[in-house]
Amino acid sequence: FNPGDVIYVLGEQVPGCGLQSNILNLDIKEAPEIAMDPLGPYCTSDEVQNLQEPNSLQGVWNGPGLTNKIEGILNPGILSRGTYRYGFRAPVPGELCLGIGFIDIELLEPNSDFDIPASVCNNDDDLQLMPKTLGGEFKGTGITANNGIFSPAILSPGNYSVKYEITDQNGCYAEKFKQITVYPSPVASLNAPLQACPGETFDMQGFGGEFYEWQPKEVFP
Repeated sequence: FNPGDVIYVLGEQVPGCGLQSNILNLDIKEAPEIAMDPLGPYCTSDEVQNLQEPNSLQGVWNGPGLTNKIEGILNPGILSRGTYRYGFRAPVPGELCLGIGFIDIELLEPNSDFDIPASVCNNDDDLQLMPKTLGGEFKGTGITANNGIFSPAILSPGNYSVKYEITDQNGCYAEKFKQITVYPSPVASLNAPLQACPGETFDMQGFGGEFYEWQPKEVFP
C-alpha cells in the first residue's frame, strides 16, 4: 500500500439479509526518514568496521559486505574499491512506522597491478618492472632493487613470484603477486672438423638449441 490509499471492504451475501458492506479508511503512513551521519571512507585493507547507529537507534543494517546486520559489522576486505549504498531501518520514538535511512560509503584501494613478462631467459638483461601506480616497493627472488629491477642472470631456471606492495596517501594498502618463468639459456655446441682444405665441403651439426643461424652467411648457403 501507498500513503493515502483507501481500502474498501465488502461483506458477503447473507441468506435472506441482503448484501452487507462497509468502507474502511486505512491510513497508510509514510516511513519516517532517519538522518544518517557520514561514514567512511574506509580502506579495503582496514579491519572490520562497526557502523555507528544514527541517533543511538536500535535497528538493522542492510548492504554489501555486512557480516552482522544487527550490529552493523562491515568487513571491507571482502569488497573491491568503489562506493556502496547501505540502508538502516529502526523504530523511531513517537512514530508508528519503522524509520529508514540510506548512506553511501566509499571504499578505497590503491592500484597494485604491474607489468611483467610471462617468461625470460637467464642470460637476458635486467628488466625494469613498471607498476600502474608509482610509490610502492617490489619484493621477491631476483629483485635487485625495490624500484623494480629484476635480474634473470642471478637465478636458476624455474618459476618465481614477484610482489608489488603500495600504501597510498590515505593509508590504504594493497599488494599484487605475479609469476615469471626463467628458462635456461641454450648452450650451442658444434660438431665439425677443426681443419679443412680450400674447396673441401663437409657437414656441420649444431647442438643445444631449437633454431640456428650460421655465420658468416656467405660461407653457409
